[in-house]
Amino acid sequence: MDSDLRKLLAKSGTGRGLPDYDFYKDVLPYLGDADCLINVPAWTEKNPVALSIIAQTAGRVWYVTPSLSLYRIFLLKSALPDADISFMSAYEREKPDRRVLITSPDILRDHLADIAEMPKPDLIIFDDIECLAYPEIGTATEQCLLCLPHGLPLIFLSATANPDETSECLTALRGRGCRVIEFPFPALPDVPIFISSQWEVLPLTDRKRLNSKVRRILKEEPPFQNIRSAGFIRQLLFFLRKEELTPALIILPWEKDCDMSAGFCIQETKNAGDALTHPQIAAFLNRYPFLKDHPMLSDAVSKRTASFHRNLHPLWCELVEHLLSFRAVDAVFTTAESVREMVNNVQIAVLCISCRKEEKPREMTQQQTDDIRKRVGLRESEYAGCLALIHSSDADAVHIKDRLLQTRGQSSSAFECNCQTVLGLSAGRDDPEKLLSRTVIALKYPRFGAFCMEEFQEILRDELPEACCSRHIQSVTSLKNIRLKLTLRLNKQSHLLDDAACRGIRDRLADEQLETEYLLSQLPCEDCTHSGQCHKRGTRKFRRLIECYDEIEKTLKTNITGLELDFRYYLECLREFGWTEPQQGLTESGKIAIRTGLKFPQPLTECIREGILPADDPAKSFALTGGFAEMDVESYGVRNKESLEYKILNSEFSKGHYSEMMPLYQKAEPVLSQTQERMLRFGILMPEYMLSQAAILLAWKKGAKADTLARQTGIPAGVIMKLIRKAVYLQERILQVKSFCQKFS
Repeated sequence: MDSDLRKLLAKSGTGRGLPDYDFYKDVLPYLGDADCLINVPAWTEKNPVALSIIAQTAGRVWYVTPSLSLYRIFLLKSALPDADISFMSAYEREKPDRRVLITSPDILRDHLADIAEMPKPDLIIFDDIECLAYPEIGTATEQCLLCLPHGLPLIFLSATANPDETSECLTALRGRGCRVIEFPFPALPDVPIFISSQWEVLPLTDRKRLNSKVRRILKEEPPFQNIRSAGFIRQLLFFLRKEELTPALIILPWEKDCDMSAGFCIQETKNAGDALTHPQIAAFLNRYPFLKDHPMLSDAVSKRTASFHRNLHPLWCELVEHLLSFRAVDAVFTTAESVREMVNNVQIAVLCISCRKEEKPREMTQQQTDDIRKRVGLRESEYAGCLALIHSSDADAVHIKDRLLQTRGQSSSAFECNCQTVLGLSAGRDDPEKLLSRTVIALKYPRFGAFCMEEFQEILRDELPEACCSRHIQSVTSLKNIRLKLTLRLNKQSHLLDDAACRGIRDRLADEQLETEYLLSQLPCEDCTHSGQCHKRGTRKFRRLIECYDEIEKTLKTNITGLELDFRYYLECLREFGWTEPQQGLTESGKIAIRTGLKFPQPLTECIREGILPADDPAKSFALTGGFAEMDVESYGVRNKESLEYKILNSEFSKGHYSEMMPLYQKAEPVLSQTQERMLRFGILMPEYMLSQAAILLAWKKGAKADTLARQTGIPAGVIMKLIRKAVYLQERILQVKSFCQKFS
């Protein structure tokens, strides 16, 4: 290693791991009358703390962790070989009747309506409680903390710079004291470095600023011309291995970049087969023999590099983790979004990414930055872990610097109100509106007093006496925005259709245009006598009302007043469907809705209530259910839902499966349309049903393999496996309430 680099990365201590310590001994005296927050050094792996406590607890324990990938499940089973464990995760779900239950916040949230029927735990451990600040998983975690029964002792694991502030937030959420227990282990920060196009290594930051030499290089020296080229990738690997900076994560902008880069690498070892004879890897390949013929396996062991991202089969990703743990590979190509699924630590993470929002659609978030930092640093290494920014043409060094200097654990909340949130808070015995007063937002942000929704509503009812919508200010403003967006989309599609030269493109654009026209026709505004007033200039009084609400809406979104208004708005919507009752919480239909885990469970729940699901044919019932699975359409490699439907339903692959599904879909279609109309009355535009997903799932149910489906449809195998997992989960949840469905049938 270069002497300057050696000095830069020099460290003391033993790395990111924690020394052996009896955590349970220090925690036990406090658990009777308060919860405990165990705070460890920044970026330290906290699993050993949880495992130590679980091993010493005699009673029943729930361990809730945000990350439950296949490889982490394998490690947890290996670490607790004699424990009586059940898992509830996206990959496997067992009855929660064993001594140790390991689950994730989102799965636990879906079971809030069933908590009373589950065996009561003696202790609950929440890992990585900093996730409260992250979208989606933070909302799920906050819901669980608000709704878990009072009196249950909880242990929170964190690695924050301000544990007292975090403890204050947890005390508010639980309505119970939370003691901070800090351990005097030295923090081992990672070192941010900059790699210039001349392969010069410099510190990225100088205290709170960008290093002056780095600033000069960014202004005066040319960057690497193409970070996706074979030449750059080979040079980078040569540099990392020469400077002893392996194992390494190389983070690229897109999944396809990772696969191409892994293919660019050159052979490193002649005895590639030796890696596959390791007992643990050989046992894994024998358990999943199809991986022996995986097209990437031979290159991975001979080049000692592999691709790891969400578009790949999850079992391949688990195999990469095994190979990395035994150093059979020393460089992994991945994306910022996929790092959270990784478990192994590395010596360096190299950021070959774009961060300028105006130039690329992906911008690295604070959550992704934190995930990457957790994976950097090896206990056995004599050098500190480091994050390296490559001098590329579109890398925003200032943005990366700001992300890396962000103090981890600044207590904030990503809590948001939607149908799923309101269902979760209504599942417990407490008044859900009172639970809102215990949220982190209520603690940290003052109430906005200069606003009275009742006055707005009274004026609105006078102005729109015969409105077809719910006559709520949020419904009206939302419908105005939806109609404007759909109108602009329709105009754009018309122009593209006029310019289209290829017949296939014209057909697809015509389908998309029809879909947009259909959505516009579904808006309640189309048949409303007040349509002109809402969507044109209207009266002066009405315009002033909307303008006034628009001015204060942003302020409302950042404090408890806005959260309460959103909650009442969605609660009114749920009562429209008969899912909640005043003073009584969830109805039976509401319990079905929360069990689905969907953000918009209305269409599926209404199909269950009408007796359409579960259907007599198990395969078709499963496929129809999977059409409700909420998937990110962009992960399919298309721009929108209409493009996906056109791509799949017009292919030779799906024609037979499509025709088989049509009778059952036609039975469900009136229920879906009616549900959409009811939601649009509240200004809520739900994701549409995905018949293409149903066709893929029917093929899988009839024996088609995920890899085969990937080749036939052009959809990545990892995305198909995720769709299958979600469909299986939905089917399980439906079958658990089958007796209720039969009553409605």
